[in-house]
Amino acid sequence: MRRFLYYFPGVSGMNPRMLARFGCLDRFTASGGKLIAHGVTAVNDGPAGLGCIVAAGAEPPRAVSGWQRSCDFWVALEDLFQPPGPDDLERDVGLAGYRQVLGDGNAWRVPLVHRWDAASERHVPAVPSSLQISAGKIGRRIRPEYAAVDAIALRTFEAFYAKKSFPAEELFADAAALLAVNYRIGIAEINLLGLIQDETALTHLLAASIDSPALERAAAEADCQGLYYSEHEAAVAEGAD
Repeated sequence: MRRFLYYFPGVSGMNPRMLARFGCLDRFTASGGKLIAHGVTAVNDGPAGLGCIVAAGAEPPRAVSGWQRSCDFWVALEDLFQPPGPDDLERDVGLAGYRQVLGDGNAWRVPLVHRWDAASERHVPAVPSSLQISAGKIGRRIRPEYAAVDAIALRTFEAFYAKKSFPAEELFADAAALLAVNYRIGIAEINLLGLIQDETALTHLLAASIDSPALERAAAEADCQGLYYSEHEAAVAEGAD
């Protein structure tokens, strides 16, 4: 199994509560919050001295070099010549979407968060949701675990079609959050793998999450001059009280 190694300073062991405190519990959980198989090795010579190394899989992790810091923990490739790919990091439950070939040469599935509904000619959420009624009006409520990526899709739509500008750092973080829906991955891991090589790759990744190919086809077919928000997002907001 190709995998990342995670080093946590100042501790000799690890548990779910500690993983959550370090901000990387999502790298070691499956659907329903179940902890996946992982190994833990205490070390004295980590990048910050005493600590422990944790890795997915039953085989105990070994000490390596080339650590990259991510907030309060460090990440490294266990094997520089065989880095983990999408098959190694894929979550057991994720979202359908477009596959994009990223900087490592592999095809990664970008979750489709908003999609173009040709029947109603509206841009609508594609993440799991439930019907809600409020003040006599029916609407849909996005499931809480997908609320953050739904907000990312709205920002992405603004950036691309409402011509609103966002800092590149925010767009990179948004892209990382999108990939994390389907893979046990974060910004540090994306950096180590070199997945986003340039702004064009970043743009294509973000665009896939809002069904940009379908939006562009619909715009071309209708000979549109621009795209606008539908009334659907407002209805969702009203129904989410």
